[in-house]
Amino acid sequence: MLLPQVSFTHLAYLILLLLLPGLWWVSQRSLAGLPAGRARLALGLRCALVAALVFALAGTQITRPTKRLAVLFLLDRSHSIPDDHHQRELDFVNEAAARMGPNDRAGVLVFGSDAYLEVEPSAALRLDRIHSLPARDYTDIAGALRLAMAAFPDDAQKRIVLLTDGNENLGSALQEALGANAAGIQVDVVPIRYHYQHEVLLEKLLAPAEAKVGEPFEVRAIVNSTYAGQATLRFFRDRQLVESRPVALRPGKNLIRFPQTLTRSRPHTFEAVVEAQPDQLPDNNRALALTLVRGRPRVLLVSADPEDARFLAAALRTQQIEVDVRAPGQLPASLADFQTYDSLILCNVGADQLTPDQMKMIRSNVRDLGAGLIMVGGEQSFGPGAWRGTPVEEALPVNMEIRKERVMPSGAVALVLHTCEFPDGTRWARETAAAVVDVLGEEDKIGVLLYSPPEEWGLPMQPARDKDFLKTRIFQLNPLDMPDFHRIMSMAYDGLRKTDARVKHIIVISDGDPQSPTSRLLQEITRAKISISTVAVFPHDSNGVRAMQQMARATGGRFYQVQQAEEIPRIFLKEAQRVLKPAIIEEVFQPQAQMDAPLLKGLGVPPPLRGYVATTAKQAPGVEIVIASHKNDPVLATWRFGLGKAVAFTSDATNKWAAPWLVRWGGRFNQFWAQVVRWTIRSTARASFETSVEISERRGRVVIDALDEQGNFLNFLDIRGGVASERRSLDLRLEQTAPGRYEGTFDAPDTGQYIISLSYQDPKVGQRLYTVGASVPYSPEYASLQANEPVLTGLAERTGGRLHPGLTPDPSSGYPRPSRKLSGQGGEWGRILFRHDRPTHAAPVDLWPLLVLVTAWLLLADIAVRRVMVSPREVWGWLWAGLLALLRRTGILRSPRAGMEQPSPEPLVRLRRAKEQARQRVATGSGPGRIAEPAGAAAPPPAARGDEAASPPAAGTQAAEPSLAPTPKPSRPAVAWSKSVPGVPAAAGPSDPDFIGTGARPDAVPAADASATEPEDHTSRLLRAKRRARGQDE
Repeated sequence: MLLPQVSFTHLAYLILLLLLPGLWWVSQRSLAGLPAGRARLALGLRCALVAALVFALAGTQITRPTKRLAVLFLLDRSHSIPDDHHQRELDFVNEAAARMGPNDRAGVLVFGSDAYLEVEPSAALRLDRIHSLPARDYTDIAGALRLAMAAFPDDAQKRIVLLTDGNENLGSALQEALGANAAGIQVDVVPIRYHYQHEVLLEKLLAPAEAKVGEPFEVRAIVNSTYAGQATLRFFRDRQLVESRPVALRPGKNLIRFPQTLTRSRPHTFEAVVEAQPDQLPDNNRALALTLVRGRPRVLLVSADPEDARFLAAALRTQQIEVDVRAPGQLPASLADFQTYDSLILCNVGADQLTPDQMKMIRSNVRDLGAGLIMVGGEQSFGPGAWRGTPVEEALPVNMEIRKERVMPSGAVALVLHTCEFPDGTRWARETAAAVVDVLGEEDKIGVLLYSPPEEWGLPMQPARDKDFLKTRIFQLNPLDMPDFHRIMSMAYDGLRKTDARVKHIIVISDGDPQSPTSRLLQEITRAKISISTVAVFPHDSNGVRAMQQMARATGGRFYQVQQAEEIPRIFLKEAQRVLKPAIIEEVFQPQAQMDAPLLKGLGVPPPLRGYVATTAKQAPGVEIVIASHKNDPVLATWRFGLGKAVAFTSDATNKWAAPWLVRWGGRFNQFWAQVVRWTIRSTARASFETSVEISERRGRVVIDALDEQGNFLNFLDIRGGVASERRSLDLRLEQTAPGRYEGTFDAPDTGQYIISLSYQDPKVGQRLYTVGASVPYSPEYASLQANEPVLTGLAERTGGRLHPGLTPDPSSGYPRPSRKLSGQGGEWGRILFRHDRPTHAAPVDLWPLLVLVTAWLLLADIAVRRVMVSPREVWGWLWAGLLALLRRTGILRSPRAGMEQPSPEPLVRLRRAKEQARQRVATGSGPGRIAEPAGAAAPPPAARGDEAASPPAAGTQAAEPSLAPTPKPSRPAVAWSKSVPGVPAAAGPSDPDFIGTGARPDAVPAADASATEPEDHTSRLLRAKRRARGQDE
């Protein structure tokens, strides 16, 4: 049996107990005026008060044994658990919980890759369904055990009941079980067993990390089957079907080979898909691999207009650089496809022609994978192309914002928002207006009009400086259905007319319902050089479409008809370019070049240019302005961005602005662009590295064994890089762990391809890049075909738990159905699961709340002892009365029956005895020491005298109470009263049950002292009678 133990959570506070002697000494002086007994009592109370307060501050706890049992059921809801087992788990929990004892508690926790407490431990448990939704792509039993240990109440024995198949792929449950055992927590395991009789899965697709152009190699697929049968294996290269092959499968693992010879230098992706019937889990029929083939570098040139790319593509081809020219809509759709090219050139391309995902892939391709990026100027490029605030701007060495010291003509735009009758119409209107704010410069102006009603400036015309404030205001707007465009167009016209902007533009988004503005208003808008572009979103009829077309045509704007809401932001960005046109400088100037720069080596002084787009060089390390304009604006700027390099050329590569370079520079135009492009191309090389990449438990691990050409270890290399997938990009840093060995890890929570680019400094050629790949084709949950028995057994053994028989597969079925329901076993096992067979558990109980309460009561008692004067006899009387009342209330002492005499405390007996003696004296009219009335005084009437003999009780009135004790001899003379006292009721006398006197009338005063006697109240007479009664007893 465990004895209670006292402990403290804040032991340092106990030092305050040293103040008690001083408190005793000081209190002795302050309580000197009290009687000795009261002083000692007050002193003891005061010391007890301070001690209780100190123990409360010290966090006093008492550890006492408890018999309460808390059970937590942990339910595995990962993908490896067949869905038809879920209800059986609930049945088991409900039937087991029905066997709980009155002091027991039960709760439920569900888990997959994360864990949630569905029901905290409580006295009643009944589950109809699970409301928590943990991620099911992985199984983290260890994390579920940690959460369960934290969810248990402290004052109970603890038991975990784990329902799982044991197929964990995150953490270590066996390691966590050791912690549970140390905490005194038992883990009982209910195995969820299943067996897939007809299942085919693709375990791996093996391909070399690198290959040479024209070099033959093999890609091998490993197919695992639980039965013998026929299947079809489809093989894809770079998302194109290469071969569809019928295969005969044997039970177990099957190896299928695909010979390959590649002729193009690029990373090649391979994919294999197996199809078989029957097949119970189709999610595990796919595998991926990646091989990097080295060869000549390739460049992707993107241009919306073929004329913009014609001169540049020809120049690169003459310099033996392989170039692919594509339109913006033909950009690679995945990051792996971007690896085909070593550099990307955006030639006069606007941001509205690329998707946000493509912009992010371009940034990641440069920063994380070491590719090159070049942006060439034009009317659709840089600031006028609405690239401000995009991921592509982040990768470039220049900002689209023009520096503040430059005085540039600004633009102004008024947005007219009209609610459109399609899903999320208001949200799209807000988001597109916010997108326009992002691309405007700080000196540009923006205003937003809407019908609220009435027509109003939801955002007054103002400079687009505080963009966060402007977007917050825009998202608070709520445009409604306006009746016509005339008034709101007039307001937009007046607002733009008052600005000093060089370019003024109105953008209208509507479904065409409102009536058109008058032709006179459109003429005034046109004379003010204000253009209107209209966007028709899901118009109701052709009349509205024609009206919006006419509005745009009359003012020199453009008309758009939207079929999908996703097109709206791109259109607004395109229209914002009208406002950003002032950034274009069109005048002949002589470029100022740094002739010692590597990009201009051997070229001489460049000829003049006829125009460029104004930008601002970034204030960042590594940014170099190779060529500047006559206004000191960047024309050619370079920098390193992550693992890659980026170039900004703000003039164009056509015969418009760069005509002098084409004509007067001769062949040096081709050499210039070849040198710029070669500087950006990623410097990959076939290294003497042995690299392995493994992905497990949502973590990737890269191991490199670095050797030189002679086979010697390469030590102390600074190897860093990046990891890119379709959803995210990450930095990667490798640390040396052994001679020539470097290791690093990265997060890999998603399925798909992972491309790892590593950068290192070669002592001979400088920085080099090394690229490898890895893939996660499907969740590891789909690779588990049966329960993990070693984990299930180990969990029970390491914690002293029991192993439930669990679910057994039905051999006659091809599906994992149990041969008997799990329900029905829960009740049987409930008696065992809630059996109190654990060692007695001692739980700490905080005493500080009780000590604080005791401190408060001791404070009141201390005040009462020092300030309230009560005799010990009265205190004992109160305690006696309280004790009697408590005994009667609890039924220990019966209340007296009506009419029976009740025992009275001794003071009341004496008081009643004195009262009876006084009544007898009044009745006889005699007694020693009687004071005679003065002569001539009128005798009071009998009623006034209170004579009981003269006035019998009225009918129905209760008779006088009989005497409780024999009448003693009077020890004091009776007093005769002479006359009534004003203010005292005449009826007050011995017949009054509340009257206590000495035999005389209470409404009279002694005759001998009538003139000097003051009136007495009832309380004074009562106290005087009590004193006389005590004196007579004595």
